[in-house]
Amino acid sequence: MSFSELWVHLSKLSTEDTDGHQLSLKVLYSKRNQPLLVPLDKQKAHDAVNFFIQNRIIKYWGHLIIELDHHLPWLQLLPTAAFDYFPFDALFGESDLDHAKALEGISIFCGSPGALQKVTIYCPNPLGALGKVAKVAVHETANDAIKKESHWLESLSQSTATAKFLPQLLQHSVLKCERYCLTMKSLAKGVAPKNFGIAHHAFLRALAQQSPVFTEWKLSQAHIRLKQRLDHLSGLVDSEVWLFWQEVITEIEQMTARAILPNLMTHGDFAHWNLRQINADLFVFDWEYAETHGNPLQDFLHFHLIPQALKRRSLSTKSMSALMGKTVAYVDKQFGRDLGIGRACGGLTMHYLLDTITFYAEASGYLDEKHPVLHSYMQMLRQRNAWIPKTAELPSKKGIEHQSYDNELEITQ
Repeated sequence: MSFSELWVHLSKLSTEDTDGHQLSLKVLYSKRNQPLLVPLDKQKAHDAVNFFIQNRIIKYWGHLIIELDHHLPWLQLLPTAAFDYFPFDALFGESDLDHAKALEGISIFCGSPGALQKVTIYCPNPLGALGKVAKVAVHETANDAIKKESHWLESLSQSTATAKFLPQLLQHSVLKCERYCLTMKSLAKGVAPKNFGIAHHAFLRALAQQSPVFTEWKLSQAHIRLKQRLDHLSGLVDSEVWLFWQEVITEIEQMTARAILPNLMTHGDFAHWNLRQINADLFVFDWEYAETHGNPLQDFLHFHLIPQALKRRSLSTKSMSALMGKTVAYVDKQFGRDLGIGRACGGLTMHYLLDTITFYAEASGYLDEKHPVLHSYMQMLRQRNAWIPKTAELPSKKGIEHQSYDNELEITQ
């Protein structure tokens, strides 16, 4: 989607009456799928790049273009986008701040294009305190994702076990353009940790304590959801692909037959770009894909596999075998060996791969095997016999107790 096409949707943020504010922004990365709208002020534009962009090369490129645009204005390197009535009060609430100064720092990051596209709007505090961040659905089809994230931020903040990992939700509402939005308090500057460490273990352990249930895997909500999605996709994908998926489903059920396994709450998009670590504290964002009673390996596998897949790096069978070893060690230390997850790693990993593939296919309405994630995950499924660990018979009784948290848990790449 070009920026001109995207702007048709972004401009709808302007309210239909006169209670909004005029706002002009420069468009950075306009040729990319995820443009960033930055303030007209040069330093504030640099601040916006530092706030949103993690990739060092893309960040450097953004800073360079901002400088060139400032010193060579006649080249018009950065186009300008203007809102007639930007809904500042609806997004960030009434405040004692000078609206003019607050508006000068507004920046807007456009998420991945598609039916679930959202924009993230950053409003720094002109007095130097922590600012605010709003997320808004670009399309009506993304409204449910915003509502779902609001629900989980509100619900999990009531639990002392999970509240410390969450950004502070300030409000959620519906704009006059009929798009859902939520607003959070921004955080102090931190890092997006790419290594899976003690804080990650602690978060997933706290999440696992949110009303787990124990079932035979083929009767789990996660497995039933996957089979229902496959049925829905039967008319949208090639029959050969659909039969391959059915073959994988059958193998999953055979590999986990009669085993009583935990169905745990999952974040759903547990990747380093959705995390911030400030000293020893970990904060987790983007809860729109969270599910109750999910695959106990979902978040661990997603953290390790999705960054590689998005870079078009399909893991070799040797690397997948090594990851399976780390996965078994993770669940044995995290939950105890009696739980049986470690011996079900092969089937549960196949479930994660197929679940992710079909989620993408359902969201887009077709299977795009050129998509880096779909291509990589389909390849890993086709090569599954080379990396699935050989396991002993799984336990068929619930005799499960969560072990105490182990501070010596390993850090994995």
